Amino acid sequence: MATDHGETRAAQKKPHDLASAVSAYERDLIMPALKRYGGKIKSTYEALGISRKKLYDKIQKYGLDGMEID
Repeated sequence: MATDHGETRAAQKKPHDLASAVSAYERDLIMPALKRYGGKIKSTYEALGISRKKLYDKIQKYGLDGMEID
């Protein structure tokens, strides 16, 4: 148990299993990359080092297909 209450709350927000942690990490990388490249798929998948299909699959998996690009 952490002595600092902030650490305890932060620990509670973290995913509790590896699959959830990986999903959260992927989403946290893909979302800002899409914004950074203005929603341009080619620029995004090249920057992330993944295939076009893999990016599309992850966009669908994480519900990012309706995301607004600022």
